[in-house]
Amino acid sequence: MGETMERGNEVLMSKLQNCEKIEVRQGRRGWLQECLCCVTKSDFKYFDGEKQIARSKEEFSFLCRCCFAPDHAFDMTIKEPESDTELLEINRPFRICPSACKCCCKQEATIFSGEDDLGEIRETWWWCVPQFKVYDHNDEELYTIHPPTCCDGTCVDCFSEGNPCPHGCCIIPCDIYAAHDTSETERM
Repeated sequence: MGETMERGNEVLMSKLQNCEKIEVRQGRRGWLQECLCCVTKSDFKYFDGEKQIARSKEEFSFLCRCCFAPDHAFDMTIKEPESDTELLEINRPFRICPSACKCCCKQEATIFSGEDDLGEIRETWWWCVPQFKVYDHNDEELYTIHPPTCCDGTCVDCFSEGNPCPHGCCIIPCDIYAAHDTSETERM
């Protein structure tokens, strides 16, 4: 189902060439830092199995983070951990946070690798079930992403993989569908 990557810098393509699955782990901040609105940028590590292949840190202004979280605009540069070589850059403009029955200010992000525009991800629907679409650099739709549903597609199926709270926090997967084909699914 995946697209063949023909854009982006050489380091990015070599890192992702044999990747079947990438796990993203967000570094934890202390509750006191969150409550006092301390400027602490979110750290992320990216793994292929147990091997770390990239890392990133969210870039934002103090005022936006404190006054408008989680709506704040940010840029994030994903780098190779060994050499600090840039793999991807993600630009997210200020948007109202995800919520039910939202009709405007939908989420979006643009992804770059070096000078190459790789595409965008845009929120296209959020009534009871959130839906995002992934577009390539030519604005052609590649994928649709949404959680599994029940009740004829009107509700999120929190129990699609059993107990959604096995480790004390709710985890709801998202399914990735090829554009215009809802029969082929990958689990995210």
